[in-house]
Amino acid sequence: MTQHSRNTPQFYLTAPSPCPYLPGQEERKVFTHLVGERATELNDLLTHGGFRRSQSIAYRPACEHCRACVSVRVVAEDFRPTRSMRRILERNADVVGEMRVAVPTGEQYSVFRSYLDARHHLPARPQPRGAVVEGSRRR
Repeated sequence: MTQHSRNTPQFYLTAPSPCPYLPGQEERKVFTHLVGERATELNDLLTHGGFRRSQSIAYRPACEHCRACVSVRVVAEDFRPTRSMRRILERNADVVGEMRVAVPTGEQYSVFRSYLDARHHLPARPQPRGAVVEGSRRR
């Protein structure tokens, strides 16, 4: 097995799989693990090149026959909401947000599971430890 330095990123290409966004299309992604002393610097560089990050993995679409997915960076201080966005804010003025300690709940897991099932067509995943499943508690 070849050993690589943790400071030299290795890029990988996923196998084609059904696109979660466009029916009848296939997706592929190129990805790398963000590890080592220069992980933060590498993430910044890759983000400017259209990569997205999920935990310690940076990835971007690499579909062979499609270029529909485009990563977009929004510079917060330059952002100006459109009229439509302002209307939505006004309609939702009664919505209140609050800071809380991050504690996962069964409701959050259900919402996330529904999202995964609807958008990513992933196989069933094990329930999180302590989750209530069909009226019984998993151990």
